[in-house]
Amino acid sequence: MRRKGDERSPGPGRRFHPAHRLLYGEPQLVLGRREPRHFSRLFPTVRGVAELYDLDDLLASAAPLLRAFDEPVDFVSLRRTADPTEIVPGLVLTPPEAYFEMWLLSQFNYLAFEHLRETGGFATLTNVKTTSKGRRWLYEFDAQAVQRADELQAERIAATRATPWIIAGEYAVDESGKFATYRSNLGNGGQGVAEKVSLHLVDGDGDEVLVVPIPNLGAPSVLVSVVLPVGHPTLSARVVWDDGTGPSNEATFPDVYRALS
Repeated sequence: MRRKGDERSPGPGRRFHPAHRLLYGEPQLVLGRREPRHFSRLFPTVRGVAELYDLDDLLASAAPLLRAFDEPVDFVSLRRTADPTEIVPGLVLTPPEAYFEMWLLSQFNYLAFEHLRETGGFATLTNVKTTSKGRRWLYEFDAQAVQRADELQAERIAATRATPWIIAGEYAVDESGKFATYRSNLGNGGQGVAEKVSLHLVDGDGDEVLVVPIPNLGAPSVLVSVVLPVGHPTLSARVVWDDGTGPSNEATFPDVYRALS
Protein backbone atom coordinates (compact mmCIF):
# COMPACT_ATOMS: atom_id res chain seq x y z
CA MET A 1 0.00 0.00 0.00
CA ARG A 2 1.33 3.41 -0.90
CA ARG A 3 1.65 5.84 1.94
CA LYS A 4 0.26 9.35 1.70
CA GLY A 5 2.80 11.50 -0.06
CA ASP A 6 4.55 8.51 -1.65
CA GLU A 7 5.52 9.75 -5.13
CA ARG A 8 6.21 6.38 -6.68
CA SER A 9 4.29 5.24 -9.73
CA PRO A 10 0.56 4.61 -9.23
CA GLY A 11 -0.93 1.16 -9.09
CA PRO A 12 -2.48 -0.71 -12.04
CA GLY A 13 -5.07 1.23 -13.97
CA ARG A 14 -4.29 4.56 -12.26
CA ARG A 15 -2.88 7.71 -13.76
CA PHE A 16 -0.87 10.59 -12.44
CA HIS A 17 -3.41 13.19 -11.38
CA PRO A 18 -2.69 16.60 -12.96
CA ALA A 19 -3.94 18.47 -9.90
CA HIS A 20 -1.31 16.95 -7.62
CA ARG A 21 1.64 16.07 -9.80
CA LEU A 22 4.24 17.80 -11.91
CA LEU A 23 4.11 15.14 -14.63
CA TYR A 24 1.27 13.27 -16.29
CA GLY A 25 1.49 9.94 -18.07
CA GLU A 26 -0.58 6.96 -19.10
CA PRO A 27 0.75 3.75 -17.49
CA GLN A 28 1.27 0.84 -19.86
CA LEU A 29 0.71 -2.40 -17.98
CA VAL A 30 1.63 -6.00 -18.70
CA LEU A 31 -0.06 -9.12 -17.36
CA GLY A 32 1.46 -10.43 -14.16
CA ARG A 33 3.33 -7.25 -13.30
CA ARG A 34 2.15 -4.84 -10.64
CA GLU A 35 4.16 -1.79 -11.73
CA PRO A 36 3.68 -0.24 -15.17
CA ARG A 37 6.22 -1.27 -17.78
CA HIS A 38 6.42 2.32 -19.04
CA PHE A 39 4.36 5.47 -19.39
CA SER A 40 3.13 6.95 -22.64
CA ARG A 41 2.00 10.51 -23.41
CA LEU A 42 4.31 11.77 -20.68
CA PHE A 43 4.30 15.54 -20.29
CA PRO A 44 4.28 18.20 -17.53
CA THR A 45 1.10 19.28 -15.83
CA VAL A 46 0.23 22.97 -15.61
CA ARG A 47 1.59 22.89 -12.09
CA GLY A 48 4.81 21.39 -13.41
CA VAL A 49 5.14 24.02 -16.13
CA ALA A 50 4.54 26.76 -13.56
CA GLU A 51 7.56 25.50 -11.61
CA LEU A 52 9.82 26.54 -14.49
CA TYR A 53 8.03 29.28 -16.46
CA ASP A 54 5.69 32.21 -16.03
CA LEU A 55 2.26 31.02 -17.15
CA ASP A 56 1.10 34.51 -18.07
CA ASP A 57 4.05 34.89 -20.45
CA LEU A 58 3.38 31.48 -22.00
CA LEU A 59 -0.30 32.28 -22.49
CA ALA A 60 0.58 35.63 -24.05
CA SER A 61 2.84 33.81 -26.53
CA ALA A 62 -0.02 31.44 -27.34
CA ALA A 63 -2.57 34.22 -27.97
CA PRO A 64 -2.01 34.29 -31.78
CA LEU A 65 -2.67 30.55 -31.95
CA LEU A 66 -5.86 30.88 -29.92
CA ARG A 67 -7.00 33.74 -32.13
CA ALA A 68 -6.45 31.57 -35.22
CA PHE A 69 -9.13 29.15 -34.02
CA ASP A 70 -11.82 31.75 -33.41
CA GLU A 71 -13.39 30.18 -36.48
CA PRO A 72 -13.58 26.41 -35.72
CA VAL A 73 -11.27 24.11 -37.68
CA ASP A 74 -12.28 20.52 -38.46
CA PHE A 75 -8.83 19.06 -37.93
CA VAL A 76 -5.18 20.01 -37.48
CA SER A 77 -2.40 17.52 -38.28
CA LEU A 78 0.92 18.09 -36.58
CA ARG A 79 3.77 16.26 -38.29
CA ARG A 80 6.60 14.66 -36.36
CA THR A 81 9.20 17.30 -37.21
CA ALA A 82 10.98 20.23 -35.58
CA ASP A 83 10.88 22.32 -38.76
CA PRO A 84 8.70 25.47 -38.84
CA THR A 85 5.33 24.55 -40.31
CA GLU A 86 2.22 26.50 -41.25
CA ILE A 87 -0.17 25.23 -38.61
CA VAL A 88 -3.08 27.27 -39.95
CA PRO A 89 -2.97 29.81 -42.78
CA GLY A 90 -0.66 32.66 -41.80
CA LEU A 91 0.64 31.08 -38.55
CA VAL A 92 3.99 29.29 -38.59
CA LEU A 93 5.28 27.30 -35.61
CA THR A 94 7.14 24.08 -35.10
CA PRO A 95 4.63 21.25 -34.45
CA PRO A 96 5.97 20.66 -30.90
CA GLU A 97 5.49 24.35 -30.08
CA ALA A 98 1.99 24.29 -31.54
CA TYR A 99 1.02 21.16 -29.63
CA PHE A 100 2.35 22.57 -26.36
CA GLU A 101 0.52 25.87 -26.80
CA MET A 102 -2.72 24.12 -27.77
CA TRP A 103 -2.43 21.81 -24.77
CA LEU A 104 -1.73 24.75 -22.43
CA LEU A 105 -4.70 26.71 -23.75
CA SER A 106 -6.94 23.67 -23.32
CA GLN A 107 -5.86 23.35 -19.67
CA PHE A 108 -7.32 26.80 -19.03
CA ASN A 109 -10.44 25.96 -21.06
CA TYR A 110 -9.54 28.60 -23.64
CA LEU A 111 -9.29 26.09 -26.49
CA ALA A 112 -11.27 22.91 -27.13
CA PHE A 113 -10.30 19.96 -29.33
CA GLU A 114 -10.40 16.19 -29.53
CA HIS A 115 -7.57 13.73 -30.18
CA LEU A 116 -7.90 11.46 -33.18
CA ARG A 117 -6.00 8.31 -32.26
CA GLU A 118 -4.05 7.07 -35.24
CA THR A 119 -0.66 5.69 -36.27
CA GLY A 120 1.94 7.11 -38.58
CA GLY A 121 3.67 9.57 -36.28
CA PHE A 122 1.04 12.29 -36.54
CA ALA A 123 -0.88 14.14 -33.84
CA THR A 124 -4.26 14.93 -35.31
CA LEU A 125 -6.65 17.19 -33.42
CA THR A 126 -10.25 17.52 -34.48
CA ASN A 127 -13.01 20.05 -33.83
CA VAL A 128 -10.51 22.71 -32.79
CA LYS A 129 -12.16 25.92 -31.62
CA THR A 130 -11.76 28.83 -29.26
CA THR A 131 -14.15 28.57 -26.32
CA SER A 132 -16.31 31.42 -25.05
CA LYS A 133 -13.97 31.68 -22.07
CA GLY A 134 -11.05 31.90 -24.49
CA ARG A 135 -12.74 34.72 -26.42
CA ARG A 136 -13.26 36.67 -23.21
CA TRP A 137 -9.61 36.15 -22.30
CA LEU A 138 -8.49 37.36 -25.74
CA TYR A 139 -10.65 40.46 -25.41
CA GLU A 140 -9.11 41.27 -22.01
CA PHE A 141 -5.63 40.41 -23.29
CA ASP A 142 -5.98 42.74 -26.30
CA ALA A 143 -7.40 45.52 -24.13
CA GLN A 144 -4.47 45.22 -21.73
CA ALA A 145 -2.01 45.22 -24.64
CA VAL A 146 -3.50 48.45 -26.02
CA GLN A 147 -3.46 50.04 -22.58
CA ARG A 148 0.14 49.00 -22.00
CA ALA A 149 1.18 50.33 -25.41
CA ASP A 150 -0.43 53.68 -24.54
CA GLU A 151 1.35 53.69 -21.17
CA LEU A 152 4.71 52.94 -22.77
CA GLN A 153 4.17 55.71 -25.32
CA ALA A 154 3.28 58.16 -22.56
CA GLU A 155 6.32 57.07 -20.54
CA ARG A 156 8.57 57.51 -23.57
CA ILE A 157 7.28 61.02 -24.27
CA ALA A 158 7.51 61.98 -20.59
CA ALA A 159 11.05 60.66 -20.33
CA THR A 160 12.08 62.47 -23.49
CA ARG A 161 10.60 65.72 -22.29
CA ALA A 162 11.98 65.40 -18.78
CA THR A 163 15.56 64.47 -19.63
CA PRO A 164 17.50 66.42 -22.20
CA TRP A 165 20.66 64.58 -23.12
CA ILE A 166 24.15 65.78 -23.63
CA ILE A 167 26.95 63.87 -25.32
CA ALA A 168 30.56 64.82 -24.73
CA GLY A 169 31.78 65.31 -28.25
CA GLU A 170 35.01 66.13 -29.99
CA TYR A 171 37.58 68.70 -29.05
CA ALA A 172 40.24 70.53 -31.05
CA VAL A 173 43.31 72.34 -29.71
CA ASP A 174 44.19 75.62 -31.42
CA GLU A 175 47.57 76.35 -32.98
CA SER A 176 48.87 78.05 -29.86
CA GLY A 177 48.23 74.91 -27.83
CA LYS A 178 46.66 76.99 -25.08
CA PHE A 179 42.93 76.60 -25.78
CA ALA A 180 40.68 73.74 -26.77
CA THR A 181 37.25 73.92 -28.36
CA TYR A 182 34.80 71.35 -27.00
CA ARG A 183 31.74 70.44 -29.04
CA SER A 184 28.76 68.57 -27.61
CA ASN A 185 25.22 67.81 -28.72
CA LEU A 186 22.41 69.00 -26.51
CA GLY A 187 18.82 68.00 -27.24
CA ASN A 188 15.46 66.77 -26.04
CA GLY A 189 14.44 64.33 -28.76
CA GLY A 190 12.88 67.02 -30.95
CA GLN A 191 9.77 67.32 -28.74
CA GLY A 192 9.96 71.09 -28.98
CA VAL A 193 8.90 71.60 -25.36
CA ALA A 194 12.19 72.69 -23.78
CA GLU A 195 12.47 76.48 -23.37
CA LYS A 196 14.85 78.81 -21.59
CA VAL A 197 17.57 76.19 -21.83
CA SER A 198 20.99 76.92 -20.36
CA LEU A 199 24.16 74.87 -20.06
CA HIS A 200 26.05 75.35 -16.78
CA LEU A 201 29.64 74.14 -16.47
CA VAL A 202 30.42 73.25 -12.87
CA ASP A 203 33.78 72.56 -11.24
CA GLY A 204 34.53 69.97 -8.58
CA ASP A 205 33.41 72.31 -5.79
CA GLY A 206 30.01 72.84 -7.39
CA ASP A 207 30.78 76.39 -8.49
CA GLU A 208 29.58 77.54 -11.89
CA VAL A 209 32.48 78.30 -14.20
CA LEU A 210 30.52 79.17 -17.32
CA VAL A 211 26.85 79.53 -18.29
CA VAL A 212 25.91 79.06 -21.94
CA PRO A 213 22.37 80.03 -23.03
CA ILE A 214 20.88 77.66 -25.61
CA PRO A 215 18.22 78.60 -28.19
CA ASN A 216 14.81 77.01 -27.66
CA LEU A 217 15.02 73.38 -28.70
CA GLY A 218 12.72 72.83 -31.64
CA ALA A 219 15.20 70.54 -33.38
CA PRO A 220 16.39 67.13 -32.19
CA SER A 221 19.65 68.63 -30.98
CA VAL A 222 21.77 71.76 -30.85
CA LEU A 223 25.54 71.78 -31.29
CA VAL A 224 27.23 73.50 -28.35
CA SER A 225 30.79 74.80 -28.67
CA VAL A 226 32.75 75.80 -25.58
CA VAL A 227 36.31 77.21 -25.58
CA LEU A 228 38.33 76.28 -22.49
CA PRO A 229 42.04 76.56 -21.65
CA VAL A 230 44.11 73.41 -22.02
CA GLY A 231 44.71 71.89 -18.59
CA HIS A 232 41.51 73.26 -17.10
CA PRO A 233 39.90 71.28 -14.26
CA THR A 234 37.47 68.55 -15.28
CA LEU A 235 34.00 70.07 -15.47
CA SER A 236 30.52 68.65 -15.12
CA ALA A 237 27.55 69.96 -17.08
CA ARG A 238 24.19 70.88 -15.63
CA VAL A 239 21.33 71.55 -18.05
CA VAL A 240 18.51 73.78 -16.85
CA TRP A 241 15.32 74.12 -18.86
CA ASP A 242 11.64 74.99 -18.67
CA ASP A 243 9.01 72.73 -20.24
CA GLY A 244 6.09 74.98 -19.29
CA THR A 245 4.69 72.64 -16.65
CA GLY A 246 6.09 74.28 -13.53
CA PRO A 247 9.47 75.02 -11.95
CA SER A 248 12.60 74.70 -14.04
CA ASN A 249 14.06 71.24 -14.47
CA GLU A 250 17.67 70.18 -14.11
CA ALA A 251 19.80 67.28 -15.24
CA THR A 252 23.45 66.80 -14.34
CA PHE A 253 26.04 65.02 -16.47
CA PRO A 254 29.29 64.48 -14.52
CA ASP A 255 32.74 64.80 -16.04
CA VAL A 256 31.49 65.80 -19.48
CA TYR A 257 34.30 68.26 -20.21
CA ARG A 258 37.48 66.49 -19.20
CA ALA A 259 40.73 68.32 -18.66
CA LEU A 260 43.39 68.14 -21.35
CA SER A 261 46.95 67.69 -20.04
